[in-house]
Amino acid sequence: MIGWALRLWGLSAFACALTVASAHASAEAGSAPSARIAPSAPAAVTASSGPPPWRAVSAIVGRELLEWGDPRTGSASRLNSSCGLILEAHLSGTSKQNYLNLSALNAGESAVDFRFNGVTAHFGSGLTRQLSRRIEVSHAGPGPHSYWLHRSFGFPSKAEFEHEDRLRIEVAIEIRDQGLCNASIELVRRSDVKVPESSYATYSRGQVNMGLNLHFASTGDLRTIASNVNPGFDFGWIAFPWVHHGIGLEFGVDAYGRRGLPAVAPAADANAVVGWFTMLTYSYRIQLSQRLIPQYDFGAGLYGLSVDSAEGEDRLAATTCLSLREKLKLNILLSTSPDGTRVALAPALIHSYIPAGHFGETSVSGNLFSGALYLVLE
Repeated sequence: MIGWALRLWGLSAFACALTVASAHASAEAGSAPSARIAPSAPAAVTASSGPPPWRAVSAIVGRELLEWGDPRTGSASRLNSSCGLILEAHLSGTSKQNYLNLSALNAGESAVDFRFNGVTAHFGSGLTRQLSRRIEVSHAGPGPHSYWLHRSFGFPSKAEFEHEDRLRIEVAIEIRDQGLCNASIELVRRSDVKVPESSYATYSRGQVNMGLNLHFASTGDLRTIASNVNPGFDFGWIAFPWVHHGIGLEFGVDAYGRRGLPAVAPAADANAVVGWFTMLTYSYRIQLSQRLIPQYDFGAGLYGLSVDSAEGEDRLAATTCLSLREKLKLNILLSTSPDGTRVALAPALIHSYIPAGHFGETSVSGNLFSGALYLVLE
C-alpha cells in the first residue's frame, strides 16, 4: 500500500510540475539542479485506458512523430519508471533532424545528479547512436524535494529511422552515495499508423537559386532574334512545405544581342534586344542520395522583350506575353555549414515557350533552349 501511495503521489507531483512548465516554456536553458529520488520506486509505469495523468511538456522540438506514440494511452509519448525516476519520452523531428524529448521527475528523498549528457539510443536492428544535447529546461516541483527536468537531444541521422521499429533509450543517472544507475525507456513504432516520409527523409524547407544561363537553340519566329548564343541570369526562391513539392517565384534577364535588330527596328540606332521574365514556379524533387537531388521546376508568368534607342531614352519596340518555362536540374551538395545551411551546385537544362507574337517590325514566337549552372542555398 505504501508503494502505491508513493506512486500516486509521484504522478500527481509530475502533473503539477509539468503544468508549471507549460506556463514557463520560455525559461532559460541551464544546468540540471540537484534532485532527490526514491530508489525503491516501481520498475515500470503501466499504461491504463485514457490519457496519462500529466500533460506533455511544451518544449518539443519540431513536430511529434506520432507513429512512435503509445496507442494504449492515446498519447504521443512513452512512459517508464527507472532508477527511481519517472521518465516520459517523445520523438519529434524537423525537416533536417530527429529529436528525443526526455522529461524526468524525481519526487523521492535520495540525492541525485542528472547526467543527461550521456544519452545513448539503441535501435532494434542493433544500431547504437550517442545523442547530442540541444535544449534544456528544469523546474522545482511542488514538493520540498521534488524536481522535474526536460531536455531535447538530436539524432545524428534521420535516414536511420526509415526501417527501424524499436528503440531503447539509456541515460546515465548519478545517485549520490550510490554511484551510477542506467535509466532506460523503450519506444516501439506503431504498426497501425502509416509512417510519413518526413519522419526519416532529410530535406530543406526553402531554397535560393542564383543561375547563369546560355541559350543555344530556338524554334519558330524566335530564331529571328535568338540565332546566336547569348548569356542570361535568373534568381529565385522556393518554399518546400512538403518533402517533394514546393512553390516559388523567379525572375531573370535574357540577352539576345544585336543580330535581330534589322528585323525588329530597321534603320534605327538601337541597343541590343533584351528579354525579361517573372514567374510563379512549382517544383518537384527527389533524393537519389544525400548529395544528389534531381529537381524539376515548372513556371508560368510574364515574359517581355524590348529594344531601346542607343541613348537609352526611347523604347523602340516592346511586347509582353504569358510564357511557360520548365527546368530540369541536378543539385550536387558541396557542403553543410554548422547552422544547417547547405550549399550545392546544379547544372540545368531549360526550355521556355515564348508566344510573343508581334515585336517591332517582325513576329517572334517559339521555343528557347538554354543550359545553366546554379548556386543553390538551402
